[in-house]
Amino acid sequence: MFVRGVLGAVIGAVAGALVWGALTHFLHVEIGYVAWGIGALAGFLALAFSGGEGSPALGASAAVIALLGVAAGKIFAIWLALGSLNAPLPNPQQVALSILADSIVEEYRAAGKPVVFPPGKNPENAVEKQDYPPAIWAEAETRWQAMTAEERELSLEELTQGGQLSAVQRMEMSVLALRNGAGISLFDLLWVFLAVSTAFKLGSGGESS
Repeated sequence: MFVRGVLGAVIGAVAGALVWGALTHFLHVEIGYVAWGIGALAGFLALAFSGGEGSPALGASAAVIALLGVAAGKIFAIWLALGSLNAPLPNPQQVALSILADSIVEEYRAAGKPVVFPPGKNPENAVEKQDYPPAIWAEAETRWQAMTAEERELSLEELTQGGQLSAVQRMEMSVLALRNGAGISLFDLLWVFLAVSTAFKLGSGGESS
């Protein structure tokens, strides 16, 4: 029964991690109490799969598995976010022109020429024609048209295909990001504590020790 209980905890933690990671990615907000739910689900299924025969050993196993589930949820959210960065560019030529415009801005500033962006825009958030000073964008278009067809094609190919990450590379980067503390706050520690303690209590059959 103990092994079946551990299996139940694993199923609960994996399911909870997938849900939490997906919600974090698609809602663009981390809902902490869902992490708590990972612990509750892991503990509940541990007890259910064990036929209701909870024990401190099963509770401890469920707690460890819940902790891993919370970490997995964060890793999954980062993995999904990295996948979004791999999405095809909606308008590669516009991006190419924006890159050219950024380089022209740097040239102007290096030469001491004034560069005035529209209100609320700067080199960090400018991506479209209306985001740049008219003279800058016009110069970018002129340089783009001066390129050969082969040069333009190569530039677009690099934008649409270069820098793509494989699923394995995304996973490695996600794990590394978590290890480096990416996205971890003091509130996360609270949710981890609640998840682990809840998993232990449920997995042990409600026992406190």
